Amino acid sequence: MSTLQFMQRLAALVPRLRLHLTRFHGVLAPSSTTATKIDVEDCPNCGGSLTTITAILEQPVIEKVLTHLWLQARAPPRAPARGSQLRAA
Repeated sequence: MSTLQFMQRLAALVPRLRLHLTRFHGVLAPSSTTATKIDVEDCPNCGGSLTTITAILEQPVIEKVLTHLWLQARAPPRAPARGSQLRAA
């Protein structure tokens, strides 16, 4: 490959001015209608304004509320890393 051919190939990799290099697809895309409809301050039923009443931070209280709602109070156990399984085999 000549020096001129190498420089042409290298120049082809340089982006044009004002060209965004980060591309977003799906829900994160700028024209996505899903990303613009989600708003935690608006009621999904009536469109009215919502306010935060409280934030529960204590672990026993969180477990009691989740148990009352028949939801799992504890996180599922973490699976071992795949690398450790490969090393053992």
